Order: sequence, then C-alpha cells, then structure tokens
Amino acid sequence: MMRALIAAMFWLWATVPDLRAHAQASPRFSWLSLQGELPCSVAELEAALSLRLPPDAAPAAVVLRAHGPGYLQLAFGDQRQSIALGDLRGAAAARVIALVIADRVRAETAPPSAVPVPAEPQPEAKPPAAPPKLWLGASARAGKGLAALEPFSPGLATSVQYTPRRWLLEGDVELFWTPNERRNGVDSAARGARVRAQAGLPFGPIQALLGAAATRFSVSGGTGFSGWLGSLGAALRFDVPLRAAFDLTLSAGVDYSLRRFELQAYQVSVIATPRVELWLAAGVRLGFLP
Repeated sequence: MMRALIAAMFWLWATVPDLRAHAQASPRFSWLSLQGELPCSVAELEAALSLRLPPDAAPAAVVLRAHGPGYLQLAFGDQRQSIALGDLRGAAAARVIALVIADRVRAETAPPSAVPVPAEPQPEAKPPAAPPKLWLGASARAGKGLAALEPFSPGLATSVQYTPRRWLLEGDVELFWTPNERRNGVDSAARGARVRAQAGLPFGPIQALLGAAATRFSVSGGTGFSGWLGSLGAALRFDVPLRAAFDLTLSAGVDYSLRRFELQAYQVSVIATPRVELWLAAGVRLGFLP
C-alpha cells in the first residue's frame, strides 16, 4: 500500500510539469493561451494573427487547446467553438486558426451598434406672409424752384398706395407754404394744396414713380393773386422696413409746371411759382390688406 502511494505521488510529480509545459501563453498576444499539441508552431500562429488583428487588440482571455485528432477547441469565457482542421499542418493550419480567432475577437471587441433615435417631428414651415397691397403714408417734404424768385416751400403730405400686381398706383394730397420774404420793399408769401396721382414699378426696396399733379395756390403781397397749376413729375422712393408692414420712406423727385406765374410790384418781380421744382420727403407708411 505504501509503495503504491509513493509510486502515485512520484508519477504526479513527474507528469504535472509535463502538462504545464504544454500550456503556455503567446509571447506576442498575451490574451491567448495555448494548450496541448497544436498542428502549427507558436511563431506560425502569431504571424497569421498579426495579419488579421491590430497589435493593440485586447479581448478577454482566449484559450486554444487540442481537442482530438484534426480538431481544436477555442474557449472564450464560457463559450466554446470547435475548429476542424483535418490534415492541415504548419502555416496552412495557422491561417485557419487565426481566421477563426480573429472573427471571434472582432465580434467581442466591436462597439455596440447605436440604437437609432427617431427624429422629432418638425413643425411645418408656414409660407411667408403676402406683402400688403394697401399702404397709408404720411410725410414731410421740402421743395425749391431753380430760379431765384421761386421760393423754398416746406409741406406736409398724406398718401394712399395700392399695389395690385407688379406695378403700383398712388394718390397724394399735399399742403405747402412759403416763408414770408421781403423783396424790393414788398412782403410776399405763398400757400397752397396739391393733389397728385402716380403710377410706378417697385424694384426691391426702391420704387420708381411717374405722375401728374394739380395745384391750387394763392400769393399774398402787393396786389396778390391765386390760380391753378398743372405739372408732371417723377420720383424715386426708398423703403426701409422698421417692422412688419411698417416702413420708413425716403423720397426725392422733380416737378415740371406747365405754367409759371410771377407777382410784380412797381414793375419789379417779387415772387414766382416754380417752373422746375426739386423736392425731398421723409415719412412713414403702414400696410393693410395682405
């Protein structure tokens, strides 16, 4: 009995080192453990793996062990996979083994696929509001005839503009006056009202206008006189949007009068209505009826 026990202990002491000699870690891939007789060398297996895996691959521990004639077993934790090699040996066997290991390593280390997040429904974009077709405006103006006798005349105006399509129609009513001037010992001044009708085309923020006007005026000083004047005119207006349907307007224009009147005192001309008048205006307008 004692002899049998001693013999068994001696056998274990002699056998375990041999078993441990067959279990070794890959020098290049520390996560790979090799057990038993493999059909290829460690160097051949490492060379094949180097072609299929990056050097920084770091999966969980992988164990490759012999599993009968022509078969190997690959262990990933508690998962097992058999590799059938048949009669393959050397580099050919190493390529098959490396292919299986590389597939398992890539499957284990691949990042989790992103779960698509459904896009939030976007509110439907509202179509842009149609521009107003009807505008009411008010402005202050100042005009001056080209001749010395044609006085400077400030004024106030209101306007109504309608834009049916690409063109526009406008009607203005204007009140004007001239400062009192003394010339050749005679004080003179003028005042009046003008009604203007215009048509034009808009070019972005700029409007080009052509029109005609009728003016009722009276001149004080000397004997004084009053009358009617007809005129033709052209203007440019620049619109500056301040807020929705509310604009600042800047205008410049020229009027050509079909007649010209002069007031004379003691056979000397004192004041005259302008033949050609240049004018500037600034105001605001408010839009309606989109």
